[in-house]
Amino acid sequence: MALSTSNMKHTEYYFLLSQDHPELSYIEMLNMLGMIGGEYFLLHVEPGLAVARLSFPIEDLSDITLAYIKEVGVPLYMGLFKNGFTPYTAIRSLKGFFKCRSKIDLKIYSLGRRRANCDYALIIDEILRNQKEMFSKDSEEVRNVNNRSECPDRLSIVVGNIVVIGYPIATRMKYVEDVEDKKYMRKEDIAFMANICRYLCGKEKTILDLFCGYGYILDELCARTSPRVVVGSDIDVKKTVVSKRIVKRQCIFDPVVADAMHPAFRRECADAIISDLPYGRRSRVYSSETLKLPILFLNRAMDLLREGSIVILAISLDQFRLLKNFIRENPHYRMIFFSTQYVHGSLSRVYIALRLIQK
Repeated sequence: MALSTSNMKHTEYYFLLSQDHPELSYIEMLNMLGMIGGEYFLLHVEPGLAVARLSFPIEDLSDITLAYIKEVGVPLYMGLFKNGFTPYTAIRSLKGFFKCRSKIDLKIYSLGRRRANCDYALIIDEILRNQKEMFSKDSEEVRNVNNRSECPDRLSIVVGNIVVIGYPIATRMKYVEDVEDKKYMRKEDIAFMANICRYLCGKEKTILDLFCGYGYILDELCARTSPRVVVGSDIDVKKTVVSKRIVKRQCIFDPVVADAMHPAFRRECADAIISDLPYGRRSRVYSSETLKLPILFLNRAMDLLREGSIVILAISLDQFRLLKNFIRENPHYRMIFFSTQYVHGSLSRVYIALRLIQK
């Protein structure tokens, strides 16, 4: 079906998700929709693609940094995939899209559908033909277009179980690895944790990271947000000193040298705690105490949090196996979500978000 482009109050959006991390990108999308607010309905979900209908249009995504979501956009055309489908007829139905752009950046994504049989050269030729036709007929109208935002310069074609043709309003940046400690998270992992904290907590909050290390999570958390207070602590003096240089964005940042199990903070001082706990190569000793660390940490963190606060942790799968029984029996915390991620070798990471429901 072709969608009208005359009214820019769009309420339907497509999400191009990571096929390498489908679960994480799906969780990131759900939390983003929850932060935007209002009701939403998922029209279509498959690995790599989701389409949602919102109760109101998204006004601004400048405050969003995508981690595992590759692209968010407005669909101009959505159709069921059928054998022998070609997108050329769909492109012809979008002639109005080309009437004020002489050049369009085209991206074509095939979500593992080899039998789509899309001839990219013919798609490009069809777009060029439509552009030429529209410009020759409506050149006067083109010259009089004042709102250039109504004429996007990018077009995406996503071929999966359905075909979506639309234009992106937000895309994921390319991450360049420059972290000082190679045993630390990758940048998209850091961005994912920061996004979840941002979506669940909102703005103008006080955030603690009791295993802050070099402060990469806190630095990412401060990106594209209103100023907030972030406090990082670590038992390693060198990392704490380096974090003062790393966290240089628009937050109020205060690093502290302290033991996470004996934090030097007053009671109920934080709206959220976000931490990447020691495990794998970052844990000096693998023992029963290491496996119990998340449980000990949550018991200690309870004093620092206000009722309704959020805890976001990255732990190992072995640590999670013990932790889930603790959460099931603990009346103080309620699990919001958890998601696993393969790291390397025998190590798998688990991201978990909890809410403190009662003290």
